[in-house]
Amino acid sequence: PYTGDVVDLSLFRPTLLEVHTSPTAALQERTGRTLYMPNAAVLTNDVISFNRTSDFLKSELKFVLTLESNWEKAENILREILIKVTGQHMEAARHQYNSRTKTLFIQHDPSGSTLYTDIVGDGIEITLRFTIPIGMRREVGSEIVREMLKRFALESDISLAYRTSMVYNTEHKPPPLFKQ
Repeated sequence: PYTGDVVDLSLFRPTLLEVHTSPTAALQERTGRTLYMPNAAVLTNDVISFNRTSDFLKSELKFVLTLESNWEKAENILREILIKVTGQHMEAARHQYNSRTKTLFIQHDPSGSTLYTDIVGDGIEITLRFTIPIGMRREVGSEIVREMLKRFALESDISLAYRTSMVYNTEHKPPPLFKQ
């Protein structure tokens, strides 16, 4: 039930700095708590190592454009941003993954950054999938969003969609604008 960064391995117990993960795994931050895990827990429970094969993981961001937007141009802009912001992470991840998995039977190496496009209720959804260093989800995600906002602001034919609602009151008639 606990997640954390291993900071010490002693004879009697590993020590972890707790990392809180949200149900969607979009937010992963250290809580400031130290966890002392008895060796028995490691031997009797499942333990997931996030960095056995790499110190990098995949992350996603989703953007929804209006149906009238030039989605092809938006995809090109987002690809440029991904290369600029995450390109160095992908190369480092690929290199590290190849060196750490030499003794494991794994049929494929990590793929590069990708974009997926779909139609959703509010417009055209573009999902960015990219590689980041473990623990840098918010920093890298924020940098991508800031770059996207700057670039989309320069384009008159790309707009982000957002949910709206309209309420019509059919029982009450508004007063006339002019009295006779």
